[in-house]
Order: sequence, then C-alpha cells, then structure tokens
Amino acid sequence: MTPLAYILVSLATYRVATDIAWEDGPFAVFAWMRGRAMERFGGNHWIADGLCCPICLSFWIAPLALSAWVYAPWLVMWLAVAGGAALLARWQ
Repeated sequence: MTPLAYILVSLATYRVATDIAWEDGPFAVFAWMRGRAMERFGGNHWIADGLCCPICLSFWIAPLALSAWVYAPWLVMWLAVAGGAALLARWQ
C-alpha cells in the first residue's frame, strides 16, 4: 500500500468511528445501537463505553477499512473525503 492509501484508510476509519460514537446516523441507527448497549450492559460496561469512544471503535474499524481498500477502494475514498470534511469542520 502507498502512503496515500494509508491516509485515505485512516480518514475513512476516522469518519466511521466518529459517526458511530457521536452521531445519530441514518435512521438514528447509531444512536439506537449505543442506547441498546447502555440498556443491555449498563453505562460502565466495556461494550457500552467502547461504542461511545471513537478511539476504541477505530481499533475494530481499521482492519475493515484496510480490507475494504482491497475490495472496494471507491468506498474507502468516499469515506475518506467525508472524514476529511468532518475533521476540517471540527477544527473550526
């Protein structure tokens, strides 16, 4: 993989991890997933805590993004552009 590919995969991972941890998502699926984990496991369980932490989520999402680069590079590029835009918006 080229350095550019690693940057794109990193931005895609950032986008997906922050979406799951902080955003509601399409049809509020991420909010539902976090709420369901809190309801089932309680607020101090590692699964409930992990779903609210983009750093924790990135550990599990990164291998998926790396394999997606091999099979669907267009998807990784799409998420990387969205991740770059989200990162720039948060820096404002």
